[in-house]
Amino acid sequence: MTPVGLSICCFRYAPPALRGREQELDRLNERLMGAIQADGRAYCSNAVLGGRFCLRACIVNFRTEAEHVELLLRVAAEHGARLAG
Repeated sequence: MTPVGLSICCFRYAPPALRGREQELDRLNERLMGAIQADGRAYCSNAVLGGRFCLRACIVNFRTEAEHVELLLRVAAEHGARLAG
């Protein structure tokens, strides 16, 4: 979504069928955030960048490893595919 300069990374799930359909992507990612939080394996919050809803990972714990970030992406992809289907 934007260059990363801090420990905050904003992203969104954008399946090919919805690319360019910003309002639908906003709604999908809003539902996705709730699904990720309810799942409990990973956590993210949200931000609005350029008027678009996105997911936000803020990595502040010094024990965070690449595997934790990869888990968030896997959980987002898993729930995103289910919600977009």
